[in-house]
Amino acid sequence: MAPALITFESPELYRLHNAAGFWGPVTSSVDWCERNYAVSYYVAEFFNCFSNLAIVAAGLLGLRNALRHGYPRRVLVLYTAITVIGLGSAAFHGTLTHEGQQGDETPMVWGIIIWCWCLVFFDPAREEAWPALARATAYAGAIFAAIFAVVHYRLAQFEFFLAVFTSICTVCVLLIIRMYRRCEHPGARRLMNGYLLSLAGGLVVWIADQKLCDRLHALPTGNPQFHAWWHVAMSYNLYLSAVFYTHQRLALQSGKQPILVGSFLPYVEPPRYHLRRK
Repeated sequence: MAPALITFESPELYRLHNAAGFWGPVTSSVDWCERNYAVSYYVAEFFNCFSNLAIVAAGLLGLRNALRHGYPRRVLVLYTAITVIGLGSAAFHGTLTHEGQQGDETPMVWGIIIWCWCLVFFDPAREEAWPALARATAYAGAIFAAIFAVVHYRLAQFEFFLAVFTSICTVCVLLIIRMYRRCEHPGARRLMNGYLLSLAGGLVVWIADQKLCDRLHALPTGNPQFHAWWHVAMSYNLYLSAVFYTHQRLALQSGKQPILVGSFLPYVEPPRYHLRRK
């Protein structure tokens, strides 16, 4: 039995303003505030779909910097995960299909598991002291990610995904805040200030898009597409968090402070030393 569709417009307005388009009736378990096929017959949620270009761009920019400056492989994996999450989210919002939703939410859980592992073992000394534990937790995370993918595909429950994702994400936020408190580099601390502000702002518009949907559509200017702005905020949030992690990881590996280049879209220039790529 398919789960009930979660919508954020009142039932009457949802039935009146949301028609089927190229991808057919909605088969995902959640349909966001943006009205379906309002801009294009071929794209279910136009703004929610194409706002993910910001997430893809953040991932690709990070990959470019990582390859150019020889960052550790785990940083390459992080930026690859960000890119895949952006593509998956675009597929979900562009189609509102069950398959598209899996392409969004499953990579998000995989990505947050990778991120959590990187934060737990961000200190090379800890990883070298407990190599068996580091490998065991990596394998456990991979097994959990595979089980989640299968269960989530069968259940198709947005609430299940949200519970898993927010639980792991809360752990990650606490871990990175702990890193922030121990960080004394002023440039790196500014990165974290941007991270926290973008996270807070993104959560505000994400919640407002759900709780105020009917009111947003009734505005004289029309729906401001808060969920799309959530994607933009998260693209910046993900990018800054990965740059901060890279800076802190390289500082511990080298015993020297890496250089932060740029302000709005900074990147890390490693110290001139033989970097162990692991």
